Amino acid sequence: MPRDKAQASVFTYCYFYNKLLYYYELKRLFLFGLIVRFRFVLKDISSL
Repeated sequence: MPRDKAQASVFTYCYFYNKLLYYYELKRLFLFGLIVRFRFVLKDISSL
């Protein structure tokens, strides 16, 4: 019984860890997209 509990806790830990990593990657991609967009906007402003 405790062995199953340990396996379940490890599974939930890995699951939440993967979720955290996934959200972190999404945030990083979002920030990167914002930076790229900001650079394009700056280029447009400087070209005006």
